[in-house]
Amino acid sequence: MGFGLMTAGYIFLCNFTIGSDTMFFDVFPDIAGWILMTLGVMKLSLYTPKMKIAAFPAVALLGISAYTLLYGFNALSFLGENGKSIYEALSYANVVLMLIFHFFMLEGARDIALDTETLPGLASQLRAANIISVIYHVLKLLTPVFYGNTAVYSVIFMIIWLLYVVVLLFTEYLMFTCFRKITVM
Repeated sequence: MGFGLMTAGYIFLCNFTIGSDTMFFDVFPDIAGWILMTLGVMKLSLYTPKMKIAAFPAVALLGISAYTLLYGFNALSFLGENGKSIYEALSYANVVLMLIFHFFMLEGARDIALDTETLPGLASQLRAANIISVIYHVLKLLTPVFYGNTAVYSVIFMIIWLLYVVVLLFTEYLMFTCFRKITVM
């Protein structure tokens, strides 16, 4: 059941944003995804402590998603420029928390796959997804370093975007595979 919740949660983490800089809306609200992801890792924390560790950043990301949702609807305009500063700081914190969440969640799923003793291939795929996820999140954290150089930034941005798609789709696939193949959870 925990992997099923996480599979559904990842669908909501897809970023299909509609709007402009002043007002925007995510077609799949992240807050719904983080509710499902938090419930999923909490259910799976019975089987590995790594999922319990993953629950902490998931809860924090739930809060960040709530702020982002309100900010996107311009519901926090009373904060003025402070609202934008908070949004930018939370955007950076979001990447750090996502890195921590993915690391422990994927390693926890790997532990569960290894415990079944019949899914070593799945465990290897979960490790590969974790490595790709770490690379993606570290590059995303380093992006501000390249802001001054437009050519380099354009290339880095494209690499980050491609890695985002790979991480999202690969992790979605793996959570669904865990849901299908690890039936005791």
